[in-house]
Order: sequence, then structure tokens, then C-alpha cells
Amino acid sequence: MVLEGKKPNIGFHVGTFKELSKKGEEYYDLGYKTFQVFMGDARSFNLDIGPKDISRVRNLLKKDVRLITHSSYPTSMAKSMSSKIWGSSIEHVIEIARVLNSVGGGKIVTHAGSIEDSYDIENGISNAKFFCEDFEDRAGKYGIELCL
Repeated sequence: MVLEGKKPNIGFHVGTFKELSKKGEEYYDLGYKTFQVFMGDARSFNLDIGPKDISRVRNLLKKDVRLITHSSYPTSMAKSMSSKIWGSSIEHVIEIARVLNSVGGGKIVTHAGSIEDSYDIENGISNAKFFCEDFEDRAGKYGIELCL
């Protein structure tokens, strides 16, 4: 498909928010305008973001740039709501929404989790639906979209 008069919005997975804060301008100057990043360690709920990182990314997003963040791999929406990991998952995603709000927006991609994370498919879907509703109730004010 040819996009007449439009340039494709091309980008790549940078790695982390911190890396984007350090090299984002360089990538932008090379023509990249869409970035997907982990907010910190991909294998934990730890975010590694400082005030300088937020300031640099905020300035980058003032340009024609799209930012898509990826929640860490342990995030599980399908897990039983009484499990410790479910509580950590929702808090992690809400914290990402807070950071995105502070830099001017973006989207969050998260995995729904696996069927093994729940008792059965029906419970897993129900838990994931509640996760999305809880996110919207608690983080909707940030205007950040949660993508599955």
C-alpha cells in the first residue's frame, strides 16, 4: 500500500526509557519517530527513571514522536486478583501511566498473561477485564491508553 503524501511512521524498540532519554534526539535526527520502550527492567517491576530522563523525553515528545511503552514481562492481568503478582502488576502499569502523563502521553502495551496464570479461561478473562477496569478507574485521569 502506498501512502501518497504521507511518510510512514517508522521506529523501533529502543530498549529502555533511560536509553531513549539519552539517545532519542539522535534517533529522531536519523528519521525515527516511533519508539517502544520498557520503562525499566523488562524482567521486574523496577522502573529506572530519573528527573533528567523525564525532561529529555518530554522535550522529544514535543516533536512529531510517538511513544509506546511495554510493561515488564511479569505483568499478568489474568492472574487471580488475590495474588501478590496481580497487585504488583496493576501498580506497575499505573506507575507507567503516571510517568507517561508527566512526559506528555503515550500508550502502554501489556501481556494479558497466560491461561496457566488463572484457574481457567473464564476466570482469566474475567480477571483481565477487572484489571482493565481497575486501571481505568485509578489511572484514567492520565489519559493513557492500555493496549493488549
